[in-house]
Amino acid sequence: MKIFHDLGVRVDNCAEEIDRRNRKNFLIMSDGALVFAALSFAASLLLSFYRSLAVPHGILFLYCWCLFWAARICEKKRTGHIRTVMYLCFAPILGMAILLGSFLDPQRSAITIIILLCILPLFIIDKPWRNFLYQLLFAGLFVICSYLAKTKIVFQEDMRYFPIYLAYVLGGNYFALADKIESAENYVLVRKEAQHDALTELLNRKSGEEQVKSLLEQNVHGIFTVLDIDNFKTFNDKYGHQAGDDVLCEVAKVMRSVFRTVDVIWRLGGDEFA
Repeated sequence: MKIFHDLGVRVDNCAEEIDRRNRKNFLIMSDGALVFAALSFAASLLLSFYRSLAVPHGILFLYCWCLFWAARICEKKRTGHIRTVMYLCFAPILGMAILLGSFLDPQRSAITIIILLCILPLFIIDKPWRNFLYQLLFAGLFVICSYLAKTKIVFQEDMRYFPIYLAYVLGGNYFALADKIESAENYVLVRKEAQHDALTELLNRKSGEEQVKSLLEQNVHGIFTVLDIDNFKTFNDKYGHQAGDDVLCEVAKVMRSVFRTVDVIWRLGGDEFA
């Protein structure tokens, strides 16, 4: 569908910012999950009527502990494939929910898988078709497992409302995705305007100096060069400021074509560049 394609293109256009937000979301989700799992495990150890759930709660606590450290490693290393990592990390808990709602408890209608299908994808900002395919995959696995494990009556009870819940989940997730993508786009636009010179579209002085400082702190070796346009004031006075602006833009264009994309190029001010 065109609407999905358009959202996917917008995701590609601000992929770096979206991945930064995904790493942040992974941290938030893993922190909350670990606290919840720790409290549940402690309750199952301390409360007698809750003790029968000690083993599954212990497994959940270990899983959330792994998520906790995985999120921090991804943040530290600025993992580029964070969306794939999150899909893979969330798969075990969705798989456990499917088993819990089918083979491990075949006498009751499932609810955990519906809740997780609603909550977990909300933490991943990605192209809609990937997000939906992920949810539909686990929804399909649940239907198959429920069919194999449960009696006809219980299975029909599960399936009576499951498609409706799934439709609500997919619809809500789409609108949430669209809003998050728009927010990322707006942030990228504002940041670009704040970091770049309005005329030449090169980095402005403040942003250029910050990037060079960052490279120096990382012990990245390189060459620092300052250049200016000879007799630019005379040219400006003779042909006018509009022509002078055109010259500045042409110089910036040439600089972008000559230097590498990893080089830091910025306008110091006036006719001076670095």
